[in-house]
Amino acid sequence: MKILIVEDDPNLCILWQDVFEQAGHTHLAAQSASQARTALEQDRFDLVLLDYYLADGDAGDLTGALGETPTLVVTGAAQNADGGLFSLSDAIAGVLYKPVDIEDLIEVSEHLAKGGKDMLPERRLALGLEVSPQPRASAAGN
Repeated sequence: MKILIVEDDPNLCILWQDVFEQAGHTHLAAQSASQARTALEQDRFDLVLLDYYLADGDAGDLTGALGETPTLVVTGAAQNADGGLFSLSDAIAGVLYKPVDIEDLIEVSEHLAKGGKDMLPERRLALGLEVSPQPRASAAGN
């Protein structure tokens, strides 16, 4: 799986890169909305892991660039807990709230990159995962 990690906290970005690399995934890191936009224009990803708030904007600023790439938004902002993030883009397939357990982050990312199918509601609840109310087509034919 090829992941675009969009996180402006350098320590968290490095941690996520290391964890996904150890799990056998390739990644590209972007530490701003503008870097993420450029990466999305130049390459194809199986998943975008997107911090909601960035130094030069927020997830809403990237909605046009996401296309149909499944996107997992990670946020520490409680005001986003009403499901409204899904209205930003059809690409937003899930939302996790910080702090995020690393194993859960990998599990959810892999799940969403495969089209987000077959996760039991009990498991989503245990993970604290909000999923899009709109059914998604399988990403890249997976």
